[in-house]
Amino acid sequence: MTGVVAVKSPLLVAVQLDGPRLLSPAGDVLAVLGDDQQWRTRDGAIATELVLALDPAPVRAHVDPDAQKRADAVWILTALQDLRVLCEQQEEFTADDVWAALRMPPRESRMIGALMAAGRRHGLVEATDRHKPSERDVNNRRPVLVWRSLLAGQQRLGA
Repeated sequence: MTGVVAVKSPLLVAVQLDGPRLLSPAGDVLAVLGDDQQWRTRDGAIATELVLALDPAPVRAHVDPDAQKRADAVWILTALQDLRVLCEQQEEFTADDVWAALRMPPRESRMIGALMAAGRRHGLVEATDRHKPSERDVNNRRPVLVWRSLLAGQQRLGA
């Protein structure tokens, strides 16, 4: 039996196909494919079509006020790993080099400052008294601080 679902609504409702089970977005079983190749509802009735009640009301995302803080904290931890690798490879560098070394860019560019402060607290870097023109186009060659690695030349344990 071939199942075709026609939706005449601009709203999209996702269902999950979990082997022989058809699940709602919440994980509830909507139908099960039996040995006889018939789809059956939870009550055992044969289902020949799937009708989804779509709520035309606007969908509003739930915003967790702490989610952004948690995401930023995770980003800092990941970026600190990238900064550590950079510090092991270069004696001096600028934020331009940090941007290039990051696996994932920050949510906001000012988070690079928070990363460098965390790097200082963790003993990875120290600021020098020198600046040099930025190579990043968005910075229009403005002067950026030169940082000194506190790990350059050190061998990583277990490497």
